[in-house]
Amino acid sequence: MPFFIMSLRYNQKPKYWNKALNHINQCDNKLSVVIKKTKKSDYLTRSCTSFQTLANAIIGQQISISAAASITHRLKLIAGKINPINIDKSSSQNLRKSGLSAKKVIYLKELSDVYINNPSYIYDFRYLDDNTIIERLSKLYGIGEWTAHMYLIFQLNRPNVLPIGDLGIINSAKKIYNLKEQSHAKEFLLQKAKAWDPYKTVGSWFLWRAIDIDIVQY
Repeated sequence: MPFFIMSLRYNQKPKYWNKALNHINQCDNKLSVVIKKTKKSDYLTRSCTSFQTLANAIIGQQISISAAASITHRLKLIAGKINPINIDKSSSQNLRKSGLSAKKVIYLKELSDVYINNPSYIYDFRYLDDNTIIERLSKLYGIGEWTAHMYLIFQLNRPNVLPIGDLGIINSAKKIYNLKEQSHAKEFLLQKAKAWDPYKTVGSWFLWRAIDIDIVQY
């Protein structure tokens, strides 16, 4: 399926959303129950700048949602609005006071440098296909496939992304499909998501809703 070049406006429902809901309702009875329980006013949207999305994803790597929220709150108190300039001018020592690990401070500093000194590396992503974006993001220090998937989903609102490395997605699949072994959940989900194609992003978004009613944005 061709990738979508979104308008990149904030807080708008993706144009494919309603069509995706109809598709998933027809092909996945379990996920259809989750969709029906979710308020129609809740949907995937873009609410952050490009830098903020990557910064939020870096902060959220391998920690709980609540821990990431606490760190982000303290980081804003220390550095101000999370943007490349503020992160760049803040000392690493001060950034560590937010609760960030030393490695994540380095990741954010490196990311700020890219946005300040080589912004074209990031800003033409909207015109590239998903795999190329994942490849290019993964070349940046501290960014791997999971973070790249968060960028595709929450910044570009690409419709067909399955963040298979996300523990929340796996745990949700275990819950709603009654899977006993987590080791089997990943393979099961890879097969199940084939039916969601070309709207794996939407299926993934509702898997998150199945275990967390609060909408998390990156």
